[in-house]
Amino acid sequence: MKKFNIVLMPQNVNRILNLHIPYFVLYIGIVFLSLFIAAFIFLARSYYIKVVDQIALSNLKEENRMLEEKLSAFDREIERLKGAMEYLVDTDTKLRILADLTGVSEDVRKLGIGGTLPTEKMDSKLEEKIESISMRVDELLRQTEFQKESFSEIYSTLKSKKHLRDHTPSIRPCSGFFVSGFGYRRDPFTGQRKLHEGIDLAGSVGTPIYVTADGVVKYTGYKKGYGLTIIVDHGYGYSTKYGHLSRIKVRLGQRVMRGQIIGALGKSGRCTGPHLHYEVRVSNKATNPLNYIIPNVTYFD
Repeated sequence: MKKFNIVLMPQNVNRILNLHIPYFVLYIGIVFLSLFIAAFIFLARSYYIKVVDQIALSNLKEENRMLEEKLSAFDREIERLKGAMEYLVDTDTKLRILADLTGVSEDVRKLGIGGTLPTEKMDSKLEEKIESISMRVDELLRQTEFQKESFSEIYSTLKSKKHLRDHTPSIRPCSGFFVSGFGYRRDPFTGQRKLHEGIDLAGSVGTPIYVTADGVVKYTGYKKGYGLTIIVDHGYGYSTKYGHLSRIKVRLGQRVMRGQIIGALGKSGRCTGPHLHYEVRVSNKATNPLNYIIPNVTYFD
């Protein structure tokens, strides 16, 4: 039988030791040693992987925890924004009433912000929460766009109506006493029954005359019966006439604004004393000026 010889020469020992190991024993030893090393490497690797996985899992849990905290904070912000949006919707409703616009029904608003959660099952509660927040953000974005268009409509309407209000006669043209109203009366000079197309306000000569709405002066000069006269075109079919003046302080084609002094009260033309003859015409048809004077609103100094 072949043997593997090992010679040992210990220090300070005067003899040599010879070890004779059969080859098959050596082979078995090498195999066991290889198996031991392989098992050790496998166990060490498994332990390393387990430790790494545990660290990764711990990090992932921490990341998920932080993500859940951020999502919760984001969720609270969305609720706050929903509260702000509810306030905007309430304001929108009130502004539509002021603008005389049709209100937006709940059904229309739901169409603007529709949507439901998906029916398929999510892999985790976190994914479900993310999907829910995503849909609510999308809902808010669509509602914001809808509200933006609504406010734009309200602004355009109010701006247009402001222009109309600014160009609609609405104040007394001067201080003084009401002496004659709109309607049929006996002419003080002829005694015949005749339509008086305006109102007469008596006062002292020189009393300021105020234009009653924004507009453009379309006539200045002397008119038969009315003396010195100013006619202002306000647009939208409205025009006003100021007669029996003592002085004209505007020129033809001049733009004027409500409350601006355009002349002075007088007694020019055919009249029995100093007063202002004031007319309001709608589509060139005389109408009662008292319908276009808002109580307690004046521009008198």
